Amino acid sequence: MRILLVEDNHRLNQSLKMGLLEDGYAVDSAYDGIDGVEIAIMTPYDAIILDIMLPGKDGLTVCRELRDRRIRTPILMLTARDAVEDRIRGLDSGADDYMVKPFAIDELRARLRALYVNNVPGTPGQSGEMKPFRAQSHELVAKIVLLSRFLVLRKAGQYLEPHWHCWE
Repeated sequence: MRILLVEDNHRLNQSLKMGLLEDGYAVDSAYDGIDGVEIAIMTPYDAIILDIMLPGKDGLTVCRELRDRRIRTPILMLTARDAVEDRIRGLDSGADDYMVKPFAIDELRARLRALYVNNVPGTPGQSGEMKPFRAQSHELVAKIVLLSRFLVLRKAGQYLEPHWHCWE
């Protein structure tokens, strides 16, 4: 899973980045809204962690701009702004989730997993229905989705039990 972390607090940015790297995520960092937009436009990500109070462009503007550009990457707002009105503004700007600082890193990990699972084509969403998966090739036999600590295999719409000895 590839994540873009847009956080202007250098200590928090580096601390989060190191923790997510240890969990096996690929993480790119930006420290202001302008760089965050440019990086998000140039590189496909599985999720974006976005602070609201950023120099250059605030997180709400960044989120709206990405959505206006049809970038549908799940966005998790991670911010100190905790008023209900702030949460509503964040979600209305196009964010998929909103977390208030200070936060528990385990909750952040769980929210990232949920954002990923709920947005991966070909995996069940919250309704249990399969999201459409558009294969790049007609020769596709099975789709493998690696998620942090577990593996999902599908073939012809059926979930398969993995034979772990095949993966050694």
